[in-house]
Amino acid sequence: IGDPAGVGPELCLRLVREPRVLDKCTPVLFGDAGVLTAVSEFCSLPAPPPAIPYSDWQTRCSELSEPAVVDLGAMDLAALKVGWADAATGRASYKYIEAAIAAAMAGWTAP
Repeated sequence: IGDPAGVGPELCLRLVREPRVLDKCTPVLFGDAGVLTAVSEFCSLPAPPPAIPYSDWQTRCSELSEPAVVDLGAMDLAALKVGWADAATGRASYKYIEAAIAAAMAGWTAP
């Protein structure tokens, strides 16, 4: 989802509801479900897709037929200020990217 304080979470929330995307794939967002919920409320968007704990991702990835959030719990929501990037959001963003790459390298995502 990129930086929790940036535009990535909002764009991802819009993407998982886009029919043209859903016709082609099942989107999976790597990030924090809590961040996406906060952004959905802040931007008056629908709630994020269901969350899967990262510890369950490997066993559940092959059964997904609907969009999902791989919840990494990397961001302290009390410290999140939507629209204001800082060191904490940078660290969370790095963890999201790292987890998505690891999942792809392990074959837990579609080609």
